[in-house]
Amino acid sequence: QPQKLFEVNPEIPEILSAIVHKLMAKNAEDRYQTAAGLKHDLKECLSQYAKNRKIEPFSLAAKDKNHVFRIPQKLYQREKELLHLIQCFDQDMGGKKQLAVVSGVQGSGKSSFVLEINKPWVEKGGTFIYGKFEAYKKDEPLTGFIQAFKQWIKNVLILPQGELNFWKEKLLAALGDHGQVLINIVPDFEIIIGPQPELPELGPSESENRFYFTFLSLVQAISSSPLAFVLDDLHFADSSSLRLIKLICQNTNIDHLTLVLTHNPESGDLNEYFGELGRSVKVINLDMDLLDENHIAKLIADALQDQSIQVTELSKIVKSKTGGNPFFIKDFLNHLAQKKSIRFDL
Repeated sequence: QPQKLFEVNPEIPEILSAIVHKLMAKNAEDRYQTAAGLKHDLKECLSQYAKNRKIEPFSLAAKDKNHVFRIPQKLYQREKELLHLIQCFDQDMGGKKQLAVVSGVQGSGKSSFVLEINKPWVEKGGTFIYGKFEAYKKDEPLTGFIQAFKQWIKNVLILPQGELNFWKEKLLAALGDHGQVLINIVPDFEIIIGPQPELPELGPSESENRFYFTFLSLVQAISSSPLAFVLDDLHFADSSSLRLIKLICQNTNIDHLTLVLTHNPESGDLNEYFGELGRSVKVINLDMDLLDENHIAKLIADALQDQSIQVTELSKIVKSKTGGNPFFIKDFLNHLAQKKSIRFDL
């Protein structure tokens, strides 16, 4: 959250500071929804100041009603799990390596949940990278890793030249003569480390060992400061990715790393695999439960800007129709809005 204006300059009225703070809110639904709502609050400030030369607190956005149905883009019923995951940063800062396994059925919001840690993690001085495995790419090796490493490269390329040179030297020192292994898999690495010498021919076993050694060296280098490495939809991962994850967990030279894996237990049983990982690293299990009626009611109330008893009744219907699955809830509510079964009473 940005610092409030009255904390920077105590002469600024707190209510005016609150208006600016609301305009800068992270979530769109937490900001003013209409110019009319903002105008009303500013006029109230002006009126009070003209009469009393001061502005007393009042309820903001009382007249801020946007009569457009929109599902809020925020998480519900995930506060404890999100706090737990963010607190992993403190362990990461201490040089710990840990694994967070986020489990839930399709549509339970696993991807939205793990992406939510990006901002607070980076604000604390860490690095966040994200990769997603896809069902239609299950036979392609390392797709999730490649996506994450490409994001890391983009982050590095926007740094000042001095920091870019730092990472170039760090990677070259870590990779030795194996830089071309990375470039063969993720060509964009050449932008940072430059052209690399050709690789000597090796037998299949030696070549495979070189491959994993190189990628372990890369992860060790980029996790020298706290790193959140998110790999989404592990149930679609190829065998090479699963082995690399296991080697990362087993490697005692890799620290300052929080590896976050999301998994749909309905798409594949990985319990034995996670058990093997747990023998090498601390595992934090986070389950994305289906939403209960109270949180469904809160979502509907936010979408409709309505706290009436009708919202409670509607939440019961939505729960029975969707089972509390966040994706189905949003789809069902949008369907009702399109059919005008729910609408604003203007």
